Amino acid sequence: MAAPDKESTLGPDELAALLAINRAIARHLHRDELFGAMGTCLRAVVPTERFGIELPIEGDQLQGHLLTPSGGKQEPTQPTVLPARGTACDWVLRHREWIVISRREELRERFPVTIEVMEQASMESVCAHPLITGDGCRAALFFMATAPGAYTHLRRALLEQIASAVAVALDDCLAHEEVRRLRDRLAAENVYLREEIRADHGFDEIVGTSPPLRAVLASVSRVAPTDSTVLITGETGTGKELVARAIHKRSSRSSRPFVSVNCAAIPRTLITSELYGHE
Repeated sequence: MAAPDKESTLGPDELAALLAINRAIARHLHRDELFGAMGTCLRAVVPTERFGIELPIEGDQLQGHLLTPSGGKQEPTQPTVLPARGTACDWVLRHREWIVISRREELRERFPVTIEVMEQASMESVCAHPLITGDGCRAALFFMATAPGAYTHLRRALLEQIASAVAVALDDCLAHEEVRRLRDRLAAENVYLREEIRADHGFDEIVGTSPPLRAVLASVSRVAPTDSTVLITGETGTGKELVARAIHKRSSRSSRPFVSVNCAAIPRTLITSELYGHE
């Protein structure tokens, strides 16, 4: 096992490359676009034939995404799933330290899963670095090459700066994915609840053929399309709320929520705040 170069100062070319990486990946919040931009930038900075990101998932597994240059365009990724134990990336995630291997035979006892992947892809050397943001370690960034010792002299400062930029971009991307997931879930629940309301409280729930009831339903049909305020009176249990829901269902506001409030249950001192809000 070899260690990266510990020189801390970046040269002009390395600073320019790092700036290009930050500019390219900071614009993307969708995973496929972000990974495409990463692939285009990182391939130009670190010598590699196979590189990507490993994210821990449930079941003590790692989900791998190979980074291929795509000019930043959105291309569907083909993630692979491997058992976490027995991989160099899992060691990097747990210890939050980078690792550089000059020859894959060095991995045989410690990381049998990684050496199997490298043998299948004819890779000889590997470098992996944790992607840390705040107190968390989101994933591991890895590079593989067919040449032995390809990363022996990889500069530590450059590797750390690259990993830091990628970690921030990935963290933003995953947070955006979570927001989209919660938004879609909320929208689906909203649609479900609206359908439940329509199914449970439709006009068909009012059953009867007596002349007074037919007169009430005729009034509902006349008043529903208007913006008039409607007062519904009657004894308890006569169906005032059903009539109110029927008016709402046939009004121009039918696509919006129907809110039922039991004013009698609200104390006089709180009714204004309950109905109109308070500061």
